[in-house]
Amino acid sequence: MEFALRQANARAESEARRLEQRQSRELLGEMWERIAAALERRWALPTQRRAWINAAMGHAAALLFGRAWLIECAVNWSDDERTELTKRARECGAREVEWSIKASTPAGLKIRATGVCIDATIPGLLAQREAIEADFLAEYYG
Repeated sequence: MEFALRQANARAESEARRLEQRQSRELLGEMWERIAAALERRWALPTQRRAWINAAMGHAAALLFGRAWLIECAVNWSDDERTELTKRARECGAREVEWSIKASTPAGLKIRATGVCIDATIPGLLAQREAIEADFLAEYYG
């Protein structure tokens, strides 16, 4: 009788884990369907875009300090915006700043130095799929 009870409990726990995994997969599927569009909307808002750029420059400051930076983006920044962002890049430690405006660059920007690229474009931000899923599920279930 005790053995049968343990088997029944094990089956119930196994079924509960399968159900939770299926629900997590469905939830992640919905998240992946919506995340790129949500990021596109954030990039389109000037205050959100500024925070995004500042975060990318903060990473660049930590990794590329004292090196020449090449900033790639799709947006044809105005002279004032480029001047402001060039100044910000120098404050973050860029020795020199060059710009590359490419229509094919997705929303976001890339900051390059010899042998290094900080990819803060949407595809770059979403590249670490497993980590994003783990963080999302921890936040959702936490």
